[in-house]
Amino acid sequence: MTSGATYYGIMEMGGNLNERTVTLTDPEGRLFNGSLGNGVLTTAGEADAGTWADPTTGDGTGLRGGSWELSWSYARTADRLQVGWNDPGRWASRGIRGVRQAP
Repeated sequence: MTSGATYYGIMEMGGNLNERTVTLTDPEGRLFNGSLGNGVLTTAGEADAGTWADPTTGDGTGLRGGSWELSWSYARTADRLQVGWNDPGRWASRGIRGVRQAP
């Protein structure tokens, strides 16, 4: 019997939310170098990693995966319709997947 997990054991890849990711469709996203950061936040509560996307403007980010808000034809894990959409707003149809690199 299979669990439905990915090769690395990540569950629920067919969820119903778009997920914000780093994108290569704009220069800010291409600055990302894979840094995990240092765990320190600014006084505004933002990460201080210089190569991360800007959370206030959304520059360097896009959306991947389907959402309940889109038509059924876009409700798939591999959907890339909004990969270059850098709207920083918060929406009920968006989420995040907290992951980290293995030590």
